[in-house]
Amino acid sequence: MPTLKELATRRPDLYADSDCIMCKEGKKEDQDHLAVCSCYEKLWMSAETLATSVAWNVLSEEGKKNSSQARLKEAIWSQTKEERTEVRKKLIKGLLQEKSIRRVQEILVSVQETRKFLASIVDTVWNEFYKMIWKERCNRFC
Repeated sequence: MPTLKELATRRPDLYADSDCIMCKEGKKEDQDHLAVCSCYEKLWMSAETLATSVAWNVLSEEGKKNSSQARLKEAIWSQTKEERTEVRKKLIKGLLQEKSIRRVQEILVSVQETRKFLASIVDTVWNEFYKMIWKERCNRFC
C-alpha cells in the first residue's frame, strides 16, 4: 500500500508533502506511522478487541478451557505501548511477532488451535485496518 511518503518519493510533482493528513503533527506518513498515529489509536484498540473476540470464537471448547480472551489478548498485544506498536507494524504487513506466537502457543498448547487462533487474528486485524484506517485515510486524501 503506497503511503504518502512513498508517493512523494515516486511522484514529487504530484505529492509535494508526505506529512500525515490525519494527525497534522508534521510526521511523515509511512506504514510505521499508521501504527502509531494518534488519530488511529481508538480504531486500533477496536480492531484488537474485535480480532480477539473473533479468534476466540474459532477455538474449540477444549482450547477455551485453558485460557481467557483477556489472557490471549495480552499475549498478542502485550502490556507495553512499545510492544503493541511493534505488533501493529507487523500486522499491517500481515505478519506476527515470534514472541506473540510463542506466548499464544504456551497458552493454547495445541499447535492446530494456535494456528487457527492466530490466522483469525491476522485476517481480522488486517481487514479492520484496511476498512477503518486505510480507506478512511484514502477518502480524506481524495
